[in-house]
Amino acid sequence: MKDFKDEPDASIEYLSLDDSLIDESLDDSLSDDDRNYKPGNQPEKSAATRALVFITILLLGIIVVLNVHLQKQHNSTESFSAQETPVGKWIDGTTLYRICISSHNSDPVELKIADCREIVECSCTVRAAGTNVWRSVPWTYAQGSEYGSAEWSGGFYISVDNDSIVITPQLGAALFKTDKMNYVVYYVK
Repeated sequence: MKDFKDEPDASIEYLSLDDSLIDESLDDSLSDDDRNYKPGNQPEKSAATRALVFITILLLGIIVVLNVHLQKQHNSTESFSAQETPVGKWIDGTTLYRICISSHNSDPVELKIADCREIVECSCTVRAAGTNVWRSVPWTYAQGSEYGSAEWSGGFYISVDNDSIVITPQLGAALFKTDKMNYVVYYVK
């Protein structure tokens, strides 16, 4: 292997540029920054530009994390059960559990789960009676819309004591007419 250090390779024909060939007007059109440019010698970015770059990188990171979360959450081999199922670890290292419940009315549902410490996430989907129309709860309509009343609004809450979790729907009169409610609850002990 040949070491080139400062010796040009005699087998390569080098081209040289006569300084007289350079158009003086080109040199006059360059700014001082362009004329003195050296790699790594770039002007300082403004605070707004740095903030924009930071926010862009942060948002891309969030998108990646959410994508991974959604892929795990919707894994086709994942099974949902009416039994307490360990599904992973919570941020403090404790076991994360999931339980799924189906109810055929909007009455409160009590689950016998001992020592529930904290509800991590919960969701509810309801079906309008006599239809195949499903809605996520909470569900709200703004006042003044076609269905703009509290009758079409709904939610639910979960109360926890030492040996049970009670899920209580809070539905407006129109949304109350449901014949199926599905809950998915994640919790730690």
